[in-house]
Amino acid sequence: NWKCEVCGWELGTSSRRSVAHKDGLPDARPDSKQSSIMDKIGAAAEVFAGAVGIGLVAVLGCYGVWYLLQPEADRIADQYHVAADKVVIDPQPHGCDYSDAPLGEKHCHFEKVVDVDRECAQPNCKVRAVYVSWRKVSE
Repeated sequence: NWKCEVCGWELGTSSRRSVAHKDGLPDARPDSKQSSIMDKIGAAAEVFAGAVGIGLVAVLGCYGVWYLLQPEADRIADQYHVAADKVVIDPQPHGCDYSDAPLGEKHCHFEKVVDVDRECAQPNCKVRAVYVSWRKVSE
């Protein structure tokens, strides 16, 4: 029979579980009890990571729905740190939609123009009010 000089494995045997190395050290593979504990820890970590991932997606989803359903004046008030009653939004004008008379492509659209009224001319001054208007843009 042929025998490995490094690990002691013999030709014709299926396993080297009980074989010690030439230097007297035991086999480096974990025993079945230790392997079982590691498998359970790994499975628990996967479940925990999955639960955290699902929770994170749920929180972000709820925030996204809340943000989309929030009135635009409230969003602008949050962005500029002013009260919602200090945000004035003009209604979006008509005239560029396909269905506006006369029917057909008008080759235009309206862009939102945001004007910020600050207490001073510096960009870091406190905002007093925000005005939103619309500008017609030809395409």
